[in-house]
Formats: sequence, C-alpha cells, structure tokens
Amino acid sequence: ASHGLAFYNRHSDSVVVKNKDVGNYIITIHELGHAIAQRFGLTPTAEMIKNFATLEPAMYSAYSAEEIPEEAIAEFMWNYMQTSVKFFCE
Repeated sequence: ASHGLAFYNRHSDSVVVKNKDVGNYIITIHELGHAIAQRFGLTPTAEMIKNFATLEPAMYSAYSAEEIPEEAIAEFMWNYMQTSVKFFCE
C-alpha cells in the first residue's frame, strides 16, 4: 500500500519516490529497507515492532496489523542506517 511520499513496488522490485521528495534520503532509505527485506526474506523481531510503535506512534497507528511488520523492518533499516552514519561521521 502507498500511504504517502514513496513506496516499494514488489512487482517491479523498485522504489517509487514522488518527484518533490526525490532528494529526501530519509524516505529513500525507508523504502530501500522494504526492498532489502523482500529480497532477503527478512522479518522483524518483536523488539523491532515494539520500537516502531514507541518511536513512531503516528506512523504505527496509520498502518493495519498486516502492514505493521513490513513497516517495522523498514523503519529499523532507516534507524540503523541513520545511527551508523552518525557514528562514522562524528
């Protein structure tokens, strides 16, 4: 489902980002998280889902129970990449 600024298209195995948000790496990394999870068959842990609910309550509540696991892993990927970037750049 497409809820906003971008989405991962499973059928074409591509990330689609709206023109106005092309330069927004936050959105792109989140969508790449979906692609990586799909490609490697990754599923989120219970802790990833809990962290998603805690760190992004508005986003969490916008998704159905079926969508939450996919969104949780994409947000985990984004948070992991953001933390790694800060660590290596400081």
